[in-house]
Amino acid sequence: MYIPTHEEILDLPSVKRNLAEFKRLGYSVPFECTTGSTAFGNGTRQISMPAWIKESIPEVKMWEYSIYPYNGNVFSGNGHGIKKVAPLKTLEDWDNLLESLFRQKFSPDVLRARKSTSADELEVMYDSKVVGVKGQVAENENSSPDTLRKLWRRFKSEEVFSGLLKNPSCPTDILVDIFKNQESIMSKYYVNDFWLLSRLYKNPNFPIEFLLDASWEDFPEAGVTAYSQANKLKSEEERNRILSLITMKEMGILVPKDLPDLSDLDI
Repeated sequence: MYIPTHEEILDLPSVKRNLAEFKRLGYSVPFECTTGSTAFGNGTRQISMPAWIKESIPEVKMWEYSIYPYNGNVFSGNGHGIKKVAPLKTLEDWDNLLESLFRQKFSPDVLRARKSTSADELEVMYDSKVVGVKGQVAENENSSPDTLRKLWRRFKSEEVFSGLLKNPSCPTDILVDIFKNQESIMSKYYVNDFWLLSRLYKNPNFPIEFLLDASWEDFPEAGVTAYSQANKLKSEEERNRILSLITMKEMGILVPKDLPDLSDLDI
């Protein structure tokens, strides 16, 4: 069993490499060794490193982790087990552990995927082994429709699912697929119908026929999105037709069901 000093942990290639990557991306990310004297003497090592916050990247929060090399456990500051690792017999084993923690909690590639404006770069990153990277590619409006479709078909993780819902460039067919499979989607991702529908209705690519069929009393965002779509129509004839349907909806008049798919409209 190898028990490193704080200095050796801070000098690990994984720590230095990840911090350098963050710096190149314009972020000064802290990493500290915080082990108390008693725990230090017992072989425990505590580190404080950033974890990305799903709803507010690139904002970060510092999390403390306790590493117990003798039983191979890693715990977060709130006592939850993070992972079980192989015996830490060498400095290389510690380096591999820290690299995996960066990937799991706060990877430079997560920020790179969020900041990228290159569809080609995002296409390369979508197959990353880091689930947070996939989520950011799914959320990045610069990702191509083809990349987003491949993500949806191949990686139906929570991060990808959430990213696609928030992406204003998400293809209509993906949104319709989610809408038509609400029951299985809610079961898979443990979300309720109100949460799911409110996010679908906010997406600018959600079909207008579904927006006009929604309850605007329960989901006012559906009406807002419908107005926005109508005002973007290049054809005055189509714009006036959709606006008249919106007026009918607001007056409580039944809206006809034979509406065109939004993809057929010139926006």
